[in-house]
Amino acid sequence: MAARLWCASLFLVVAGLAVGEPGDEVAIDEAEIRGQASELPQAKEVQGPLYIHAYQVPPTFLIGSDGTLNLKGPKNVLESAGVTFGPGASAVYEPTRSVLIVRNTLDQLELVEAYIDTGCNLVAEKQVTAIVEFIEVDARTLSDWTFENRLDTDGTPLRKMLQALVREGEARVVETSVIICRSGQRARTESVSEVTYTSELEQRELPESVSLSAGSEAEEGAVIGAATEYRNVGITTEVDAVIGADEITIDLNLAPSLIAVGEPTVWPNAEVDANSRQEMPSFYRSKITTQVTLKDGRYAFLGTSKPLTPSLEGVDHSVLAIFVRGDISRVEVVELAPVGVHD
Repeated sequence: MAARLWCASLFLVVAGLAVGEPGDEVAIDEAEIRGQASELPQAKEVQGPLYIHAYQVPPTFLIGSDGTLNLKGPKNVLESAGVTFGPGASAVYEPTRSVLIVRNTLDQLELVEAYIDTGCNLVAEKQVTAIVEFIEVDARTLSDWTFENRLDTDGTPLRKMLQALVREGEARVVETSVIICRSGQRARTESVSEVTYTSELEQRELPESVSLSAGSEAEEGAVIGAATEYRNVGITTEVDAVIGADEITIDLNLAPSLIAVGEPTVWPNAEVDANSRQEMPSFYRSKITTQVTLKDGRYAFLGTSKPLTPSLEGVDHSVLAIFVRGDISRVEVVELAPVGVHD
């Protein structure tokens, strides 16, 4: 049964309805209602008793099945469902609390309730699939394309051009990360290995006195590790995704990171005695932190970084082009919980 509140008084206009949490009763201040009566259209001619019902409806009440907003308002939505509005009848939708207020005869209000119960109050949960890609390409190829084409919010044309190069072997997909999250929630995915390395060094102490035989030399204090740390090597993607009110655009806050192990370094240098030096790993990181707005199913070009070592044949200067695509999907249908019922 649709969540509703109704008043049998002909001239009592429901406005300023206070909606609480699921299971709470709806509180109504009659003085406030009468004071805000002007918010609903007044009848020029009243034929038969009219009643006012207030329904809790989903936030997508004015959005059609094709994802477009019905600019004609709630009355048009209900008329499309077969509800008739005679003299004095009206419909008002309050988007801030997602409340539909209908003034009509009881038989028409039953049609409104049936419409809400059979479909309007069935809300499909939505989630976002984010696809992040690192693509290595010749820097000159990317420069030529950006010289001839304008970079805008839709990075799909550039992504299509690079895909053609990938098929021809002139570009390479270095890493791909896919993650699914609900709108408004943070999600994180990692595909890494932990590399342990020495973070602090110290020199081993020598005894205060030593005895040396003829021709022997005193031992130097060896450099040893005093502390270790670890670092994730691989790809990490963290995403905050919010679906826009139009259910077409997606706001993404993301920070994809690609980390690899580079050539080791020797401290203090490779010329000193083997006991007095320590080999230390070096790490390469390609990371971008940004916020973008993109359309459902389209790519956004996030930027570029430099690869650790070029891997394309015959290319001495390549770049990593970083892309993200967001796909909105609708999952199982769940029934909207009633806010409260007053009969």
